[in-house]
Amino acid sequence: MARTVGTGEAGQNGPARLAGRARRLAHIGSVAVRRGSPFVVRRLRRSNGTPASAAYERLGAGCQELGATFVKLGQLVASAPGLVGEEMAAAFRPLLDGGPAVPFDQVRRVAEADLGVPLRRAFAEFDERPVAAASLAVVHRATLLDGRPVAVKVLRPAIDELVATDLGLVHPLVSQVAATSGVRQAFIFKGLIEGLAEQLAEELDLRNELAAMVSMRDLLADLGDERIVVPEPLPRLSGRRVLTMQFVDGVPIDDEAGLDAHGIAARPLVEALVRAWFLGLIRDGVFHGDLHAGNLMLLPDGRVAVLDWGIVGRLAPQTHVFFRRMLDGLLGDEAAWDDVARSLVDRFVPADHPLAGTVRIEDVVPIARERAHAFLTRPFGEVSLAEVMEGPPLPADLVEDEWPPLHVLAGRWAAACLHLPVDRAAPTVPDFDRGMFLLVKQLLYFERYGRRYMADRALFDDAELHRAARTLRT
Repeated sequence: MARTVGTGEAGQNGPARLAGRARRLAHIGSVAVRRGSPFVVRRLRRSNGTPASAAYERLGAGCQELGATFVKLGQLVASAPGLVGEEMAAAFRPLLDGGPAVPFDQVRRVAEADLGVPLRRAFAEFDERPVAAASLAVVHRATLLDGRPVAVKVLRPAIDELVATDLGLVHPLVSQVAATSGVRQAFIFKGLIEGLAEQLAEELDLRNELAAMVSMRDLLADLGDERIVVPEPLPRLSGRRVLTMQFVDGVPIDDEAGLDAHGIAARPLVEALVRAWFLGLIRDGVFHGDLHAGNLMLLPDGRVAVLDWGIVGRLAPQTHVFFRRMLDGLLGDEAAWDDVARSLVDRFVPADHPLAGTVRIEDVVPIARERAHAFLTRPFGEVSLAEVMEGPPLPADLVEDEWPPLHVLAGRWAAACLHLPVDRAAPTVPDFDRGMFLLVKQLLYFERYGRRYMADRALFDDAELHRAARTLRT
């Protein structure tokens, strides 16, 4: 059901689209100069007195100011301290708190156009003040005609066009940097942008979020664990740009003062949540892909509510099988590790790669086994998931490590924006796997609050849970 968010097919651009891109590019440039120029000047003067944290904070503030796509990028940074470092993640963490409110008359227009009826006919009351404001949508509290409280999520006006413009500007840059530099980090960032484009395509159609909530509620009913709550969506009051759901209120999982005030013990709920997340992943290959602390609400009755189902990961069939075989290996099936290693080699060393034929399965098996045991069976307090997942577990690097000069990259980006030929073809690299990308990102989220509440427990250390998960069938 997800729509495609454009990334810049210039042949379809009219004058209005080009003018919009020019204005957005000018805005991005002005923010970059204003936020970054103090540090450029200090660097030119060879001053090393500016702490990195200050630079990160200004960069994060720039992403906040630009909104939409840039806030989403910043949120990825904020939620992965194990990958980017705690100092940088902390500087970007304000981006997780939300965005500016939208004037209510604009919210009303979007909601009524999508629902096809005036708000006064759909709801008994509709609070004009938002209870939450994110980069793509705002949430208002309302009351149904039968008296039930609900939350109504409404996309920001014209957000589709803004996201398409941003991706149309950013995608050519990262694509050409990756294609012409051969630097591993460039390929990672290219995958990040492509995954973000897919993610935003789903998030900009709230019917996808509704379907994910219905699916997860069915799974929780099958598991019989009433400690985890997914708000009930109301399809008759929802559409592409509006999502109406059961209203829940509680304390964010990382609000220690609030937890103490309500006498809520977070640890057993976090453990139950991790268990349900893994069971869903293994059974269906589907999982909540943005389960950071801001989307987990501890309720006064001792349950935990899982919010914001706009980002859902879906493992490709071969990735789903790969993950289940890895669990088989953890349960003692030694033959499973050959399958795991073979999958890794097939993925990262295609037949036309220079290393094809030189990487032996038996050399990869111990590396794959060690990393799997590390991130699944060692306690949170003893392992860094970022270190465990640093690059594919293969004996050799797959790409170069040197960047071409900055002016060369800039020229290639300009050529890409104008759809002119570039002077170097992209090297062969693995296809971007969004499901695996979201899986790794979610594991890094788990690392953050797992260390807070489960430092002495592993992510998946219960043998009985292994067996129960492995016997689940779709």
